[in-house]
Amino acid sequence: MDAGGVVYPGTPPPGLPRLVFGAVGPDDPSTRSALTALATLPPPIRSQVLTVDATVAGSGVPGQVTFGLTDNRQVVWGTDERAAEKAAVLVPLLTQPGHVFDVTSPDLPTIRR
Repeated sequence: MDAGGVVYPGTPPPGLPRLVFGAVGPDDPSTRSALTALATLPPPIRSQVLTVDATVAGSGVPGQVTFGLTDNRQVVWGTDERAAEKAAVLVPLLTQPGHVFDVTSPDLPTIRR
């Protein structure tokens, strides 16, 4: 899909992240949240994203975005709030050993090994 959430016809080009949640589309709050979060990532991290998952918290309110990265790593992003701060914190965080990198609160990021 493109940046607006419109699905491309046919087979997508190789190397694009796969959206792994239900109602993908331009009017879906989860899609918009996932694409916004993905666009915020610095290019070196964005190129490591294999999957993007997003949930809806309820009443159409975007919930949590999670990225599946190369090397069996996962980034728990959370909502769109403070996206630039999350991206800035994530860069050095990914240099540390671990499998789950949680930046839902950029003031208190965590790593699970």
